[in-house]
Amino acid sequence: MKLSLKRKWYHKDCTSGDLYIDGKYFCHTLENATRKYKIWSHTSIPYGTYDIDINRGNKYPIQILDVPYFSGIRIHKGNTAADTKGCILVGDKLNKNKDAISGGTSTPAYNKLLDILSGVTDNIKIKILDQRLKLIRITSLLLVALITVIILTR
Repeated sequence: MKLSLKRKWYHKDCTSGDLYIDGKYFCHTLENATRKYKIWSHTSIPYGTYDIDINRGNKYPIQILDVPYFSGIRIHKGNTAADTKGCILVGDKLNKNKDAISGGTSTPAYNKLLDILSGVTDNIKIKILDQRLKLIRITSLLLVALITVIILTR
């Protein structure tokens, strides 16, 4: 099973986005702010692909493994950046500013995710993506194309 987290909205204290399961939208996410340098318990995890383990002996069993410079990273319930502690929160709805998970929507999303992942017997992976990087790549390609056209039409 493959999860994809697409970061979309960037704020001073948090980053929000969407979680997909095998390419299908599942729910919204909230993490700490995306930063150049790690600040313990206040920084989202680096972009990349990670294994997920389900450890029923933990309060929040969905654990993201082998994240460089991070430990104990989990997907769990909560509503604000203060609740994340470096982890990923899930919820069915974001507030108007997209900087918090709307009250009452995190627990149902989390329980549904845990039920889905608990039934998986093969490897579970999560890929963390940055929508800004996609826009930068597209912009760069367009810029190269424009420069090429200018050079060729001289």
